[in-house]
Amino acid sequence: MEVYLTVSSQRPSRNEFEIYVPMSKIVSVKIDYDVLRVVDRLWKSLKYHNRSDFVRDAIIRYTLGILNSLKASDSESNSGIPVLGASEIEKMEKVLRGALRRYSTQNRYVAEKM
Repeated sequence: MEVYLTVSSQRPSRNEFEIYVPMSKIVSVKIDYDVLRVVDRLWKSLKYHNRSDFVRDAIIRYTLGILNSLKASDSESNSGIPVLGASEIEKMEKVLRGALRRYSTQNRYVAEKM
């Protein structure tokens, strides 16, 4: 029996296996040295593997908080923030929660707090 390895957006056939490889993008951020020292002390004390894992987790959690605020504010048009539709917010939350679960399994502290 032959086995083929494919990368495809469609379901593999019986003789194929699919490997999911999440694509990542490197983002550069300028940050004040004093803030960086706080971040470095925090990620080490919380037992993250590295600074990138900590920053990624912080961005995901912060973004989820923003989405929760938008949902809670219902549809305030006076806030100056463009209001997203409920279905769009749900899609974004699904993506972020999936990423949070994926990355949290790599970090004992975060996994315990979920």
